[in-house]
Amino acid sequence: MTYEQFGAAFVHEAVTPERISSVIRGVAGGIVKVGPMAAGPGGVASASATGDVGDPVIEKTGDEPLTYAVTLPVDLQVDVIVAGTHHRYKARASVRIVIKVHLEAPLSICIEPIPPARHDVTVSVRAQGLPAKVLGRVGDIDNELRREIASYVRHRIESDGSEFSNVDLRPLMQAAWPTD
Repeated sequence: MTYEQFGAAFVHEAVTPERISSVIRGVAGGIVKVGPMAAGPGGVASASATGDVGDPVIEKTGDEPLTYAVTLPVDLQVDVIVAGTHHRYKARASVRIVIKVHLEAPLSICIEPIPPARHDVTVSVRAQGLPAKVLGRVGDIDNELRREIASYVRHRIESDGSEFSNVDLRPLMQAAWPTD
């Protein structure tokens, strides 16, 4: 086995889909809260959503550099208020996050999540009741949810991403094979 082969095998063993899943779950959290946000024509409505983050689906998409595509499912309860009246929706969202792995001197594995944009979020909204259906068509709620969810996930990655973005392997090697 060459040094190059050893290094590639080591990185692929160290950065597995299971470890990526664990990291993403830690950063994404279990609960999502977005809003209040303006909705409807001219922003006449106010919308808020809360929901649960499901288990991420991880797909390896490249070897050099090692990259993964993470699909993060989110189930939401959406409440839209127009003129004091509440309209309720259920939404299913899916957020796609790209993870790139690169190496840095002297001996670090760096995991770089690419924060999602609005186009990386898909949303399916179901109205609960006829007035909510009418408002949903007029209010473009799914587009606002895409924007807000992307912003929420982007904020979580930027604020919590430093916890896992750079793993220095030297202390781990010292603990496993002390030289003293």
